[in-house]
This record gives sequence, C-alpha cells and structure tokens, in this order.
Amino acid sequence: MAGDGAATVLVAQPDPDCRELLARVAEAAGHRAVRLDEAGPPAVVDASVHELALVVVVDTVATSLDDLAAITDAFATRGYPAAVVALVDGPATAERAEAAGARQVLCRPFHERDLVHALDVILHPDRVPPEPGPGTESDPSRTPPVGAGHAFTDILRMGRQL
Repeated sequence: MAGDGAATVLVAQPDPDCRELLARVAEAAGHRAVRLDEAGPPAVVDASVHELALVVVVDTVATSLDDLAAITDAFATRGYPAAVVALVDGPATAERAEAAGARQVLCRPFHERDLVHALDVILHPDRVPPEPGPGTESDPSRTPPVGAGHAFTDILRMGRQL
C-alpha cells in the first residue's frame, strides 16, 4: 500500500517474474507500482505520462541503450519529471546507461535495498542516507552463502537474475 511520500513507479519489463519481483520491492518500499510488459519507448513514455509515474525502471536486457536514450529524451522534451533507473549487466553498460540519461544505474545482481535506495535517491535526494559501505551485505566483495540472506538475494545468486 502506498504511504506518505509515495510515488508511482513504472516497472517496464517483459519477463513476468522479474517484473513482479521489481514491482513488489517498490510496493514494499511504500510506492505504487505499475507493471508494464512492454519495454519500448512509445509504450514506456505513454504509460509513464498516463500513470503519472515519477520513476521508471527499465532493464537494458529488454530495452536497448538507444531506446533508453529515446525514453529520457522524450521525458526531457515533454518536460516530464520522470527519472529512469536502469538495470544493467556491468560497469561498461552502466556508463553507457548513465550517458543515455538514466538517473540511477544498478548492476546485476543487486540486493532489494539497492533498488529501494535508487528510488529514494530520485524521489528524495535531500534525505537519502549514504549508500552502504564495505562489509555490508551489499558489498560485492563479501558474498554470504546461499540461505544466509534474503530470498531475493538467494534467487539472484542461484542464477535467476533480474
């Protein structure tokens, strides 16, 4: 259920399992999640405007970097306030996603806290705590065994990536 300060988060992801997982994380963070099974620019832009989404989550596996740039360009041209969180495979793609206009970039695999933090950075930049530092569960140099963390993390480590 959306709480005080909640926003609409559009999850544009053709894979139903990934879409549902991402939407549930956004909802658990108190936001309203809109699920969209198309990831192309016209569908994403139109759905964002129609649903009044302030954050759009796209996956570069389903949305090319050129399409990502088209989405962010359309938002800028229309003066629409939505920002994009891009899910990417690695540092090189992350740099290209940022250059294409993504406000936040998450490299797979990531913990659900990382997604919530990315949403908070966009929605509340003035009151976002710093990112977790070394030695925390989000630190990639420290990988706990399967079963030691949250089910979301376990699923990602077992090969089912977002």
